Amino acid sequence: MNDNIAALIDDIAKLPSDWHGAGSLSPNALRAIARHAENVGTIQNSMETGSGKSTLLFSHLSSNHIVFALDGGKSITQVRSSELFNSKHVTFVEGPTQLTLPHHKFENQVQIALIDGPHGYPFPD
Repeated sequence: MNDNIAALIDDIAKLPSDWHGAGSLSPNALRAIARHAENVGTIQNSMETGSGKSTLLFSHLSSNHIVFALDGGKSITQVRSSELFNSKHVTFVEGPTQLTLPHHKFENQVQIALIDGPHGYPFPD
């Protein structure tokens, strides 16, 4: 993992565990995502369900990151206001993921997808 991403994860890890009300990924999970992204290579297109610390990371790992989420617990608000957020690489699709994700037209092939939070089966279907 490159030094800039490692330092970013260290900074994200300093955020409180209750940074927003919708839950948070551990630093170990963020490191695992970064290692996987490094193995994939240059990430042009990624997506995730849910918003939070992973969004901060993906905003630096991916050229085009799409986030499907509600602002429950101020998860989107907290990300957008963070100095660690690279906003030029992220698009938010706000709404219930079981409605927004199935109807979204992806323009490019997604290289990494993170299905996070209460977005498990049967919602991805």
